Amino acid sequence: MEKEIKQISLSLKGIEESLRALAEDTKAKKELDIEIMNKLNEFESSLIDLKNDPFGLNKRD
Repeated sequence: MEKEIKQISLSLKGIEESLRALAEDTKAKKELDIEIMNKLNEFESSLIDLKNDPFGLNKRD
């Protein structure tokens, strides 16, 4: 009985570690998705600016 309890305990620890890793991966993916969306929005804005003023003649510094 004690051996089975130790095996169950080890299994639960393994599951806990896997869930922690999954949570970290999920958080990292979410952060990456946000960063990608921000970069795409910046890129879209740059394309619109380029379309409206291809040579940058209307830009004011």
